[in-house]
Amino acid sequence: MQYWICVTAIDNWERIENENVWAVGERGIKKIKKVLPADKLVFYLKNPVKAIAGIYEASSSMYIERRTPMWKGQLYPYRIKIRPLKRVIIERELPDRKILLGLSEIIGLMTSLHTLAALQGKSMIQITGAEFRIINSLLSRKTKETARKAA
Repeated sequence: MQYWICVTAIDNWERIENENVWAVGERGIKKIKKVLPADKLVFYLKNPVKAIAGIYEASSSMYIERRTPMWKGQLYPYRIKIRPLKRVIIERELPDRKILLGLSEIIGLMTSLHTLAALQGKSMIQITGAEFRIINSLLSRKTKETARKAA
C-alpha cells in the first residue's frame, strides 16, 4: 500500500467530494499511474484554507477521460476513483480554524515534507506509511476534540 498527499484548491474540492474522483494533468501522470486500489490519499486544500480536508482510499487504478473537463474547464484526463474514509467539513467562506489540521502542525514530523514549499506546484507527493499514520492520528484527534467542545 502507498500513501499520497493530493494538493488541490477549494474550488475543486466540492467536485472531488461529490464525484469521488481525483484528476491530474500531464505533470502528474507519473505519480497517478503508481496509485493502486486501496492506496490512501490525504487531501490538502491550498490557499486560502491551507489544511487537510480528508482522507480517501483509491478504488480504481488510473484511467483516462478525454471528454469531460475536470477543473475550471480544463481536461485533467488522468483520473482515479476514490472513496472517503475521513472528511472534514470545510466552510468555503469562513473555515473554522479549530477543526482544521494545517500542514504547519505536522511538517516537523514528516521527512517527505521538509517545508511547505515541497508542495508548491505539485498535484501529488508520496509520503511514507509512518507519515500517513501521523496525519491520520492527528486528524482523528482534532475532529474528536471539536466534537467534544461542541457537545
